[in-house]
Amino acid sequence: MNNQTKNKQLYQQKLKIQIKKLNVQISEVKTKVENAKTEMIDQYHSKLEELHAKRDLAQKKRQELQQSSGEAWKEMKHGFEKSLAELNKAWENAIDKFK
Repeated sequence: MNNQTKNKQLYQQKLKIQIKKLNVQISEVKTKVENAKTEMIDQYHSKLEELHAKRDLAQKKRQELQQSSGEAWKEMKHGFEKSLAELNKAWENAIDKFK
């Protein structure tokens, strides 16, 4: 296995772990929504939908990365990291609003 292939596999594993972590966080928000007061439910749902959309985009980019080859995955890595950063920022904003 060459170094590039190994790096790609390690990066894919890292992304897989981060997406699993986001799924746990989404579940936590879902639980809070179920227990929230009526006036906050709409806010929770809005943020939850935003998180789902960003998570879905991250999963799509991960799949694209997985199917890429050669130098293409390095270029895709930047786009994925940007999407993941946006997802993490959205998550932090959602949590800050509901503390």
